[in-house]
Amino acid sequence: MLSPDLAEGYIANVLGGIEAHLLQSHYRYFLATHEWSKNRIEQTLQMFSERGVDGVILINTPLTSEVELPLAVIGDGRQLQRGVSIGIDNHAGVRLALEHLVSLGHRRIAFIKGHKDSADTEDRWDAVLNEARNLSIKVDPKLVVQLERLGAQQIFAIEEGAQCGQQLLPFRREFSALMAFNDNSAIGAMNCFRDHGLRIPQDVSVIGFDDVAAARIVFPALTTVQQPMRQIGETAAREVINAIANGTKHHRLILTPQLVVRKTTAPIRITRSKRR
Repeated sequence: MLSPDLAEGYIANVLGGIEAHLLQSHYRYFLATHEWSKNRIEQTLQMFSERGVDGVILINTPLTSEVELPLAVIGDGRQLQRGVSIGIDNHAGVRLALEHLVSLGHRRIAFIKGHKDSADTEDRWDAVLNEARNLSIKVDPKLVVQLERLGAQQIFAIEEGAQCGQQLLPFRREFSALMAFNDNSAIGAMNCFRDHGLRIPQDVSVIGFDDVAAARIVFPALTTVQQPMRQIGETAAREVINAIANGTKHHRLILTPQLVVRKTTAPIRITRSKRR
């Protein structure tokens, strides 16, 4: 298995599903990280081949060269030429999130876009633009900020969200809700907003994506789009074992997300100026 890191909540949950299915199937595994280095990706794949592994699972990892071994890719695998890719229906997830915010009266929405090299960034952003058109929501460029990587530890992922929140503060009066690329960035933005006197959800509603463990224990508990992360991992393990036994067949599997409503979203407030 090859992954960007081991600390981020989404990856940890996916790894749990992979490990459970592999061990149940009496398979052992190597686990390596690349921290977004293309050289390390290529070197690790070469090492896997030299060590005689039976198959490879890539988690949110860009494929820089052809892999001859049985292969499962977790993330956006639309460019995959062979092997199975397992992904989430980003359009369904974004639709759930935006319809929820609109149902609460929010139409001026800020967005945190994913990292440039993340597997789901472009597909999820395309979903935002498409669903915003369907709901007649204007996506204001100055209310769109993008995550930039600070490091591989989970605390950095939260800090990245805080930096995005900081970029949005000058436009505070122009949005009533924030949709974040993932839960960690949502939590970071919430921390930033609170540090500047804003209340969640009374002043700003916030919705994330993933449903990592932190989403349930942060205060207030985070409304989010839940990915079946453990199921994604189990599916990847099952598919790569099947490819080892029966040969590699190219196909793509899409799993369905669900909306989990907690405490960070609420009906839009009618301000004093609007009442006047």
